[in-house]
Formats: sequence, structure tokens, C-alpha cells
Amino acid sequence: TATVSIEGLPAGITGTGGTFTGSGSNGSLTFSAVASTSGGVYPFLLHITAPAVGINDSLHNDLQVIGQSFTFSASPLAVPINQGGTATSALSVTRSIAFSGAIAVTAENLPPGVTASFAPASISGTSSTVTFTATSSAQLGGATVTLRGKTPNLADATIPISLFVSPSNSAGFTIAG
Repeated sequence: TATVSIEGLPAGITGTGGTFTGSGSNGSLTFSAVASTSGGVYPFLLHITAPAVGINDSLHNDLQVIGQSFTFSASPLAVPINQGGTATSALSVTRSIAFSGAIAVTAENLPPGVTASFAPASISGTSSTVTFTATSSAQLGGATVTLRGKTPNLADATIPISLFVSPSNSAGFTIAG
């Protein structure tokens, strides 16, 4: 009979060994990490004892944790919009292999008279579209709008969008030159 124990793991990560009996028996080790555990390599000590055959040994090893995370991007990053008009940008989400949760998206630092809506506003897949809507009296000029993706227990991801509000062409004609 051999007993295997795991020691030295950081808070948030647990490991379970076990007791193995019989010659040539196989066993397994079980590790688990809470969702907020950062990805990385964590050293641990594997302790093996089998008193009947005089084994009392420890092995240093490493556990690689693939952290839950996501990033997202937008296209285009520079969005022109006319007063009284709308403009869109496509969002694309890249997830770590360990993360499948929903991501809530919001827009911050919008200029006066401009709103943002998302379809969908909670991303469970890999994409969303943001639609900017400017009133006929929206503040003219450029602004850096921050798109923010949030999900519980993970760091937020942000994207800066350059939004430029121009006057509407309400006269109904274009000057060509």
C-alpha cells in the first residue's frame, strides 16, 4: 500500500492524492482551482509513502493552470458618425480555453448626445455589434469612447474607440470639386 499526498499548493488550488494498493496499481491525482485563480505555473510537493517496502520520498513538480480570461477587439476602431445618424463597430471576443462565461459590454465616456447599444449586450459567443446613435444636437468633434467587457471574478477588458461626430448634411446636397 502506498499513500500519495500533495503539499505546497497556493490558496485557491487544491490537490488530492490517494491510497494505492497492489503491485503495479495505477492511480490518479486530482487538482482543482477556483475560477479567480490566475493562470501560471505553481510548484508543489508530491509525497509518497509505502512503509511496507521502505519508501518515504518527496518529488518536486509543477502544476500549470490555464487561467480564465478573455480579450476583445473592435473593427473599425475609428468610427465617424453624423449628427442624427448611426454608426456601428463589430466586436470580436477571444476566450481562454478555460472560460465560457457571458461577458456584459458597456460604453463609457460617450460625448453628449450620443448613445451606444449592443446586440447582444451579454456576449455568450464570440461576437457582438455596437451601434452608436447621435442626436441631431450631439456634440461635434472627436471623443475616445471606452468599450468595457465585464464578467464576475475576471479582470475587465477594454477597447478604446475613436468616435468623431460631424454635422449632418441636412441641406440635401453635396459639394463636389
